[in-house]
Amino acid sequence: MINQDFSLKKFIKAGDLDAAWASVVKCKRNYNIIPFRKGIARELIKREDTNKLQQLVDMSTDLYGEHNSLFDLACFFVDEERVKEAKRVLETPGLRVRSESVSEVCKYYLREKQTKRIEDLLAASAGTSIDRRFVYEYLLEAYMVTDCGRAHDDVVHGDVSITESKAGGRHTGTQHSTPVFYDRQEHVNLGLRVLVLSSVESMSEGGTKYYELRRPS
Repeated sequence: MINQDFSLKKFIKAGDLDAAWASVVKCKRNYNIIPFRKGIARELIKREDTNKLQQLVDMSTDLYGEHNSLFDLACFFVDEERVKEAKRVLETPGLRVRSESVSEVCKYYLREKQTKRIEDLLAASAGTSIDRRFVYEYLLEAYMVTDCGRAHDDVVHGDVSITESKAGGRHTGTQHSTPVFYDRQEHVNLGLRVLVLSSVESMSEGGTKYYELRRPS
């Protein structure tokens, strides 16, 4: 599998997508695997080769199931900053995506410091059946980490902004209290748990800080 990935990367780097695609088809037919699937998909998206992209989705569906394959496709579109296309995929009627899958993707983006992709996934999943709690959680954590653990007042980051507000006497706690996050658009108290960084703890003296997620007006 590693050798196949390496060969496909060489083909793509050389601009020979036909050779790379022939290798993918051969591997699926002979070994029932799809090497370098993400890289091939992203290259097809860049070239807007919808015919081969649909074939890749069909092969992926045979291996991983329709729902997993469609969510993967949406993420590949997010990787290429094609939010509208990702949203259309996620709006597929009856699509069911496991929360664990959403969490794993967001965790990867966070680890790779790709905050913009978490933002784009949040935008693409709006109004869909996707469980967005993990997207909010990892996005907030990304904001905190990239800003050395501090969240600014009313700083807009693409799809959402973070607003700091006092609890007004409710839930006053110690400096180790877990922040509470709200999505005003959905009118839901998400109650997300986020890593309490040292700088956040120091900011929490005298009461718990609350961070509100809202789309900019």
